[in-house]
Amino acid sequence: MNTLIPDTELPYTSQEQLLLDARSARTTYFTKIHWQHFTTHFITQPSADAHRRGIWHEYLNRVRALHRDTLAYLWSEESRIAHGDLYQIPVHFHALWFSHRQLDARMLATEWKALAGDGGKPIEIEPYNPSGGGLAYVLKLADRSDCHWDFSDNLSLFLPESIDLSTSQSRRRYRRHLARTSSPP
Repeated sequence: MNTLIPDTELPYTSQEQLLLDARSARTTYFTKIHWQHFTTHFITQPSADAHRRGIWHEYLNRVRALHRDTLAYLWSEESRIAHGDLYQIPVHFHALWFSHRQLDARMLATEWKALAGDGGKPIEIEPYNPSGGGLAYVLKLADRSDCHWDFSDNLSLFLPESIDLSTSQSRRRYRRHLARTSSPP
């Protein structure tokens, strides 16, 4: 049974209902993480799609290497093409970050500026506010086929109820993660 579109007597189509259910499931899953930072990243020099995503992935690699602790993230690339009188927004990235050890905001900014340029305001870093809508903002375009988004492959380490301990490799990985969370910085 489809629910009604807000402020109308019209039901959602089956396809719309599936989309709403998928959004809800995604949001519910990612809400379980106690995110630390919400960031917005602009590339201040012209770049093609492949190069821009290459910068982003290099940035993720640098942050992982420098942080030296288990790191969880969720990111999406946002672009809006000028259409009529709508404002065109340059392509940029939004991300949520979490680690058991506090992330260094200065390191996040320094590494981004080194890769993407430091003209204008290339990065904004805010403490994550669970009631502020940052999660929904990162995921707002995730349903579109042209949206590029991803999350770290280790989120299960931060959600113990979803950890697969069926192999010795996954059990060792989880034990290493637990050791890092209980060791001093």
